Amino acid sequence: MIKSLQSASIFLQDPVHSHAMGEIFISDDQAQIAKNGHLFILVDIEESRSEYEQFIASLLEKASHTYRYSVLEDSTKLLEYTLSELNSWLPENLPDPKRILPHLNLVVGNCKDGIVNIAAIGQWQSYLIHPLKSIDILGAPEKVINPAKIFQNVITGKLNPGQVILVSNQSLFDYLAMEKIRKIVTTIPARSAAEQLKNMVVGAPPKTSFLSVILKMTSGDEAMAMNNHEPSREARITQLTNSLPSGVNYHSRQSLDELINTQQRTEKIMTVPSSLDTIGNGLRNLGDKLTSSPAWPKLRAVFKLIGQGILKGLKIVGELLNFGLRRGRRLIVNIFLPGVSRPEIRHRLSISSLSSQRKTTLGIIGALIIIFVLIVVLNPASPTGISEETLVTRQSEFQALEESIEAALIYGDRTRAQSLLTDISIVIAQLPENDPKYQSAIADLRLRYAHLTERIWNIMNIDEPVVLADLTNPEIGPAVGSDFDVMTATGDTVYVLGHDKGILTYNFAEKSFSTAIYAETQQGWAEAMIGAANEVLAINNANNFYRISADGLIPINITLSAGLQSIAAADSFINRIYLLDSAGDQLYRHGISGNRYLAPDLWIRDNVDLAGATSLAIDGNIYILKENDVLKFTNGRQVDFPALNIYPPLNKPTIFYTAVGVTNLYLLDPNNQRVIIFNKEGELIRQIRSAKFGNLQDMVIQEEAKRMFLLSEDKLFVVPL
Repeated sequence: MIKSLQSASIFLQDPVHSHAMGEIFISDDQAQIAKNGHLFILVDIEESRSEYEQFIASLLEKASHTYRYSVLEDSTKLLEYTLSELNSWLPENLPDPKRILPHLNLVVGNCKDGIVNIAAIGQWQSYLIHPLKSIDILGAPEKVINPAKIFQNVITGKLNPGQVILVSNQSLFDYLAMEKIRKIVTTIPARSAAEQLKNMVVGAPPKTSFLSVILKMTSGDEAMAMNNHEPSREARITQLTNSLPSGVNYHSRQSLDELINTQQRTEKIMTVPSSLDTIGNGLRNLGDKLTSSPAWPKLRAVFKLIGQGILKGLKIVGELLNFGLRRGRRLIVNIFLPGVSRPEIRHRLSISSLSSQRKTTLGIIGALIIIFVLIVVLNPASPTGISEETLVTRQSEFQALEESIEAALIYGDRTRAQSLLTDISIVIAQLPENDPKYQSAIADLRLRYAHLTERIWNIMNIDEPVVLADLTNPEIGPAVGSDFDVMTATGDTVYVLGHDKGILTYNFAEKSFSTAIYAETQQGWAEAMIGAANEVLAINNANNFYRISADGLIPINITLSAGLQSIAAADSFINRIYLLDSAGDQLYRHGISGNRYLAPDLWIRDNVDLAGATSLAIDGNIYILKENDVLKFTNGRQVDFPALNIYPPLNKPTIFYTAVGVTNLYLLDPNNQRVIIFNKEGELIRQIRSAKFGNLQDMVIQEEAKRMFLLSEDKLFVVPL
């Protein structure tokens, strides 16, 4: 079996805003890797000082140089020697031991011939990851670091094909669930997994640092192994028994492969089956399915009854045939030999001539035949199996397309990757929904397809979005009602407008809320927005305008156009209010003079069909959301804007947002439980989805603060951008 090690890293650290400094080193010299294996080093100092940058560079140079020019061949001894040299070098080269040691996090490790050795100090987490589970292999960190003997413990073990070692600082696990990480790193190549994880955390606050290394062992029969989860016991890992003169004490945390079983590797030889083989395999598969079914005892009783009925039926049919032959013989004799015998043909072959018992038996047989036809013939949804040869063919097709997708993504050709994903969907569609014998293998292909879809279409799934306020809370519901229409926000204050009672005000900084009841809300709300001087403006369904302030709702006098039929959406831009009338195919602009709103202007100069338009956004240009399309206008005239290429396809999105100083375009798609982010050329940036986003009503984007507020039917969420 040919084994190969895939390595990849995740390093995200804002040099301006981050309070830490760090670096990741992974050896990339192929000749050196062939000789000494992979060396990896992670350095994270939770304090930023200019002298630390030089220290990190010197540390990496010292460790890599020592490792590179060592003459030792055994990987464990090789790392021991490197650590011994570092233990001698570090005390003399630490910039300020008392200051730096409490903030120093350092990992030095290597992997050669499947043997992994890891030495860590500080706050790190490391997991041995199997497709079915993950095991913590570092445990709790050392509380105190001895400046005279930095490295004291080493963990060593064997990394088998299909397994992954992940070493990371805590940040990765603060933003992503371990279950999500496990599915990604075990399903796709290491470098692709690193890119997907990086895309999922790229929206974290700039002060947060991410340092991670992924090591994944693969083999030549990886495709077959990923579909066979029967465990097998591999050889135990080498125990560390010798200590070095430097005083480093080494121990083995039992065996990495004692913590988790590895996948069993099997080799398949594909041959073209003969017709007899095909029939035999089909009968065997049918037998396996029947006997493995939970309903087999009942089916056996039914088959027994059917067998008894068939035997009785055959007996009756035999008697009928015998009766018919006798009658036929007499008829033939009567015709051709009239002088020999002239029997009268008095009897007819009829149902009335049968006994009651035989009539009942025939009735049972007929009913069973009808039931069998209805179940087998008229039920196309009955699960069908798949042969082993067909499964292997589908796996091979899938893997070839998967590798092509990986290549396309590496070279940034996302269009080709999307086309290849369509080809994979055809392969997946050819697999049965249910197959008792190969269900695990088919489920694995579907899981890999789902991960590819998420990567290619930049889908970030959030399992548990942060809930700021549960709108079903008794402290909120009785005050402002159970239905909410719209919301807006200025700074840390979020305003959620109830449909029939009042307004909920949530303070994000203080994590507190207040409620207020106003008679004007009996009409329900059509729109809320931030106007001039950060005023909170609201429009109810009766086209009445209000300012929301600490003194309550203050009516705004505004003269609407006589041609205005309805307000589908509204927005504010540079002391003007824009009202979208989708029924009248027009956009009305109201200027402001002092505290008074002026008569409206007709802003759109072209003849444009705006029927079905639901949302409006302004950044100097004006964008109107109409069903699944975005219309762009400049100076009142429509200009070209590309069709939005997205999967899953848009399903009547409701809210569109951008503004002056906002980099991207944001689209709320409630039917797909997501928010989609595009750049202003219409290219996809990211999709944010969650099963908890039920019936999304509205959103507020605060790009500078890197957060987004979402209003669902019963909750107020905050999501980091």
